[in-house]
Amino acid sequence: DRVLIKPAHFQKAVGQKIRVKTRVPIEGETFFIAPLVSAGGETFDLQVGDAAVSVPYRYVKQANLEFEF
Repeated sequence: DRVLIKPAHFQKAVGQKIRVKTRVPIEGETFFIAPLVSAGGETFDLQVGDAAVSVPYRYVKQANLEFEF
């Protein structure tokens, strides 16, 4: 469960599944386990179902790589 803190950590994890807890609700949710689609300077995008959800780094409480067996 590698911790993701800096934008560079998120950029290296693009294409992998991550677990994110946010300080404020984003589209009604504060917890996501989803593939990381892209990571920019201010936000990163998760693939949640058929939609992409954009999350600002400043809203992240905790983020880790999700280990898959």
